[in-house]
Amino acid sequence: MGIFAPFSYLEQKVAEAPPTPTNPPYYANLVRWYDAEDAGASPSSTWQDLSGNQDGTVNTNVTFTTSGGLSYYDFAGTTGAHPDNTITYGSNPFTGTTNHTIIGWLQPRAVRDAVWQFTGNNATYAKIVYRFLPGNAMRMEYQGGGNTISGLTYTTNTWAQYAYSWDGTRATDVECYINTTSGNISNTQTLNLQSNILMSGDQLNNPNQCFLGYMGVFLAYDFALSASQIEEVYEYYRGRYGV
Repeated sequence: MGIFAPFSYLEQKVAEAPPTPTNPPYYANLVRWYDAEDAGASPSSTWQDLSGNQDGTVNTNVTFTTSGGLSYYDFAGTTGAHPDNTITYGSNPFTGTTNHTIIGWLQPRAVRDAVWQFTGNNATYAKIVYRFLPGNAMRMEYQGGGNTISGLTYTTNTWAQYAYSWDGTRATDVECYINTTSGNISNTQTLNLQSNILMSGDQLNNPNQCFLGYMGVFLAYDFALSASQIEEVYEYYRGRYGV
């Protein structure tokens, strides 16, 4: 019987390394993966989760559309009963201070006060909300606080990658992005996210901040992507959306 040589130092380092980026990047950490180009058999009601974890529910005021060579979800921006203007992705898997990343490819269609991403619950400090504001500014908030994000402005009728990555425990540890430009808020409140919901298009229990526009991709990772990793995802999708 042969004698097996122990791993070399280099072999050990290779074994410990994170997975090589795939398409889209970092598949092993991608716990929600929705792409309107592969939306599933019933895209008008269900957005297939390509990670196999949790299909999304397409609600009343959101329409699956194919136009100009692209498939996407069209949010009507109609205020009213929650969750009509949303796509919901089940309960929030990122509870407490779980570090994570949310990415969406969006085209806002109007300058208005509108939520595109909601993670958690409306209870005190139990959510992260990334939101459009009048005047083309962006806002990051949690229950009981929030601020305009310095240096970030959005453009209507243009596709862009919107993302946030949370690496830490406090509000100031949430880094928000449009394409590869980033910004954050300075509040040091410790957050404690709850499991109630993960969704796009509106804010829980406040159906007056409805997103009006298109969404083509939604990604959620169970770790905090760095700025360079956010850029890798951006480079992967930008050609599709003409950016």
